[in-house]
Amino acid sequence: EYVALNSIKSPNIISLYLGEKFGNAMVLVEEFVSGVNLGQVINKAKTNQWIGSDTYNIFATMIFMQIITALESIHNSKGDYQTDGKLEDRSFVHRDIKPDNIMLGYDGTTKLIDFGLARKLGNTQTKQIKGFSLPFASPNQIRNKPHQINDDYYSLTCLAIMLLEGGFERF
Repeated sequence: EYVALNSIKSPNIISLYLGEKFGNAMVLVEEFVSGVNLGQVINKAKTNQWIGSDTYNIFATMIFMQIITALESIHNSKGDYQTDGKLEDRSFVHRDIKPDNIMLGYDGTTKLIDFGLARKLGNTQTKQIKGFSLPFASPNQIRNKPHQINDDYYSLTCLAIMLLEGGFERF
């Protein structure tokens, strides 16, 4: 999580202020987002029967656009120039896109959080991690295949269904 957050800067990704190791534990000091997570909003929208209204659909679209901006930053992050003249690739796959990992700030900003399952793109030596949230997991994650950008977009599609339908009941 520290490596991913330290490599990526975006207004739609939680900011990392400090990462320190204390013995075997890593302590991260991250940005505080004053707001609620997307799961809480979806539950409230279901309770109040907002889902499907024009206002809710516009709201959902605005949230979705900010999540796409965050994913674009994660998937295409570049660092400094290396000695060979190429830009250092700092791209990651988040691997845990779900409502509870999306914070909606009271200021209108959407932030992607929890990079605990994030893995660097192109690193074939990275051990595959089996952790995932089943309703949002891609077939590659379930089969423990190498991580790809498409895994995040699969999860994002599941999230869009949940956001616009209020759940997976119709599927």
